[in-house]
Amino acid sequence: DQQLQKEQNFNTYSMLNDEGIHSNISVFVPIRLRHVHRRLRENDPTLVRLDLGGSNFGSLGAKAVAHGLARNSTIVEMNLSYNLINPDGVQALSTVLIQTLKLQILDLHCNNVSDEGAAFIGNFVLPHNETLTSLLLRNTFIGSSGALRLAEGLMQNQTLQVLDLGANRIGNEGAIALGKALSGRTSKENLKLKWLSLWDNQIDGVGITAIAEVLCYGNQYLQYLNLGQNRIDTQGANAIGRILAHNTVLKELHVGDFRLGPREAKSIAVGLHYNVSLQILDMSPNTMGKEGMAAFVRALEKNQTITKLRFGIEENDCQQQIDFYLKLNKAGRKHMGDVSIPWSLWPLILAKFNRQPDLLCHWTRNRPDLCNSIG
Repeated sequence: DQQLQKEQNFNTYSMLNDEGIHSNISVFVPIRLRHVHRRLRENDPTLVRLDLGGSNFGSLGAKAVAHGLARNSTIVEMNLSYNLINPDGVQALSTVLIQTLKLQILDLHCNNVSDEGAAFIGNFVLPHNETLTSLLLRNTFIGSSGALRLAEGLMQNQTLQVLDLGANRIGNEGAIALGKALSGRTSKENLKLKWLSLWDNQIDGVGITAIAEVLCYGNQYLQYLNLGQNRIDTQGANAIGRILAHNTVLKELHVGDFRLGPREAKSIAVGLHYNVSLQILDMSPNTMGKEGMAAFVRALEKNQTITKLRFGIEENDCQQQIDFYLKLNKAGRKHMGDVSIPWSLWPLILAKFNRQPDLLCHWTRNRPDLCNSIG
């Protein structure tokens, strides 16, 4: 019965080596992949994005895709999420991706990559592939040892810009290793990663501190960081505050966690007070309450760049003040004190405050000299 089921669901293709001689290895191609496999092998120029997410074809299917990719030079984006791919399938893909010419986006989320599969990616793909810019590995059962292998590969990589490791279990050991990779100190060229998600990874203050040390002084590329749903204790909140106070590149930060209470919120708010680059800060969920939100009101009196601030808690009278400062920043509050802006541009800037009397009032209080000159 099992053999009959296999014959009903799979066709057998003979693999060819580079010399065109039949090898003794066979690859099982699921019937629903047969057409895709042929188009991959024939370098179909119209096949640029391949979406096979949710096909549940397992590692046999992943090996068939790898076989099709072996000489492909057209695929730019490939979604293999939700396919029950185990480390054997990841190994087959990794071996081929060493030489893949154009692939830029690889989505493997919600597969059983595990530490073993992460090692294949870290050992083969990241050090050698020169086109991959986005690697999505969310919820793939990667632990600390897998994160170590990925970090080692990242130290030899100069092209990856997006890495999603959310909903894994890399812990502090994995976070520390990734922090070293972000620092660029152990590689010839700095890793140019711009987007990193470590959401829900069992990281506490120790791991967050290691990442903070790098982002405070050593990394000038990362613009998005998600540390939400980790164990953000007092030590972690202090580290996040330091990131905000010293980093001048980061534009979006997610740090929501139920352990984030009033004390931790105040530490982060102090950093936001001095920040000059962040535009979006997501702190939901949390338990900071009104006391924690009041600290952010004080921070926003100074901060001129943040335009979105999410708390995810019941609104209170602090919210109105926070909304005012956010609107002010969206309208361009940072221009108010910029004396280098040509006078001819100020009428255009003033137009942004049209129909917003509260913002206009604030503007006139801060730059009466310009108001009098513009008339």
